[in-house]
Amino acid sequence: GDITMEKKVKLVKAYIVFCVLCTIIMFYFILREEKIGLVMLGVVGCLDVLLLYFLSKVDLYSSNPKVEPVIKCIDSDNFEEFANVLFEEAEKKGFCDTESIVSNDGIEMLLAFQHKNKEVTTLQAIWMKDFNETSLENATELFWKETEKKIGKRKIQGYAVQLIQCICVEGMNEDAREFVNQNLPQDVDRYQTLSIISFEEKQIYICQTKHKIFDERFKDVEGIFLEIAKKILR
Repeated sequence: GDITMEKKVKLVKAYIVFCVLCTIIMFYFILREEKIGLVMLGVVGCLDVLLLYFLSKVDLYSSNPKVEPVIKCIDSDNFEEFANVLFEEAEKKGFCDTESIVSNDGIEMLLAFQHKNKEVTTLQAIWMKDFNETSLENATELFWKETEKKIGKRKIQGYAVQLIQCICVEGMNEDAREFVNQNLPQDVDRYQTLSIISFEEKQIYICQTKHKIFDERFKDVEGIFLEIAKKILR
């Protein structure tokens, strides 16, 4: 059967220990000025590339997923009002090509893009009456397809992709509350800020990442979101 995420995490941690041991051995031979040190340098380089790939497939901190969201009050009564202000402010910051899409399961969303210097940032606002993780996964797949279409399937492989994702709901349900109290997933060259906006409570729950390898980049994307959302926040 499929390897569980817990086993994958254990395997990656064991691989990290192996990489560290190989690096120590490499430095030992290099300091002794032996030719095998140069061979080991190449081997360690290949191991490090593989390590980056493996790290993109697992969350090393999945055993401790609880992270409290940042909660802010909003000055907006419905999705249309929220999205209008958000995308108007985003346009001032260089986001363009706004698209309106309805997914196969009837989820309404807006997308806008900002791309420069091999970095693309996608702003996505989603409306669902009640939070549903399956619908969110479908909406996220649509974000990726549309961003890939915008940049080009081959070209995007060399880009850092940043997602600002706003999930707008009528009110918070149990699934939504559980969702916002988990670590954001991480991936190599994939950074995001993800928020649930509840119009019933007039609050925004900004999901957080904690003890992650790419902490600063996650905070950078969150900073972009807070800048374009400041007119909506109270």
